[in-house]
Amino acid sequence: MLLRPALGAAALALAALLAAASPALAAVSEVEGNGSLAAANALTLAGGGLLVEAELAAGDVDFYSFPVSDGDFVTLSVIETADGAFRDAQMRLYDDSDAVVAQDDDAGPGFLPALRLRVPAGGGGTWKVAVTGFDDANFDGVGHGEEFPYQLVIGAEPPAFSEPSPDNNGTQALADSLGSGDFEATAPGSVAVIDGSLSDGDIDHFSFPVTVGRRLSVAIYAEDGGAFRDPTVSLLDDSAAELAHDDDSGPGFLPALSHEAPANATWTVRVTPFGPDAHAYRLIVALAPAATTVLVCDANDDAFIDSRDVNLIFAARGTPASGPGDPRDPNADGLITVQDSFLCKLQCGNPQCALPPAPVVHATSCGLLGIEPLALLALIGWRRRSRLRNYREERS
Repeated sequence: MLLRPALGAAALALAALLAAASPALAAVSEVEGNGSLAAANALTLAGGGLLVEAELAAGDVDFYSFPVSDGDFVTLSVIETADGAFRDAQMRLYDDSDAVVAQDDDAGPGFLPALRLRVPAGGGGTWKVAVTGFDDANFDGVGHGEEFPYQLVIGAEPPAFSEPSPDNNGTQALADSLGSGDFEATAPGSVAVIDGSLSDGDIDHFSFPVTVGRRLSVAIYAEDGGAFRDPTVSLLDDSAAELAHDDDSGPGFLPALSHEAPANATWTVRVTPFGPDAHAYRLIVALAPAATTVLVCDANDDAFIDSRDVNLIFAARGTPASGPGDPRDPNADGLITVQDSFLCKLQCGNPQCALPPAPVVHATSCGLLGIEPLALLALIGWRRRSRLRNYREERS
């Protein structure tokens, strides 16, 4: 059963046509130079939501602006591929006069932020949101060293879909559909925003297409604040097997989860109340573009390891790595050293680290076939586990 489009059939059809004609209407990318309120990236929300691909660097603050109207229910969350377990961003929301109206640090999964707010009467206009790292108290970049790619997911009015009332989506077979084949055809901003409601004993199901490699993020927000609302959310595959489940990773007792699609499929989100908890909610479903795999030691990003990569790593010796995923730092100790260049020399795709023939052959496997690559992987794994363990101890 199709959900009732809140914008009307004509508007939804137009959105679908535009999405099909212009894939650029999908997730947008941050444009650097957005380090202040005055330089905020101007965003246009498509179908009630938008996903922004961005990256946070040490000392960096990212500002974005978007339009809101009186009475809008605005939701914002920062998502990243490791589910926020060891990333620590914070977020601040500004109104049309650039006054701070809300701020959050850890209301999302792990140490990631999430916000929801109803725009008060007379408060509409152009609002702004800033994303920075932990310890940046003034949102000016001073004091934070967080470095990681992230997605900013924004949901606002009007939502693209509203659950029919009374609903009839109590099983996966009767799930309300968010479209088929192409997610952007019905969610041109790569974000589907759905208004739903739960009653005593009610379970809601919503289905949608996913594409291999894309990462799904799901979050539930209660429109009355949600401090004491406690639904759960599950992700089901075509065979009704549960792929992921969450209870309290969002604000208050609200759920949030993310999961990467291993193949093209139709997935279903199941929303279940905790006990006799009747309330309206906002469901945000976002599909980030397929992640780009970073090849360890591939310093020049050409998908092949050779002498050029080794020379670049050697030339950068003594400098800090750009972050945990820096391909120039195979032992993951946070510093680019001579040892890194030696380890990467063992991973070259040709003997003596010779350059590949033209055109470039993209190697699917690099390095020697003996013990050296296994030792390297073991060293990398040990170093990363040690860093994560230390981070947990520092945060506890």
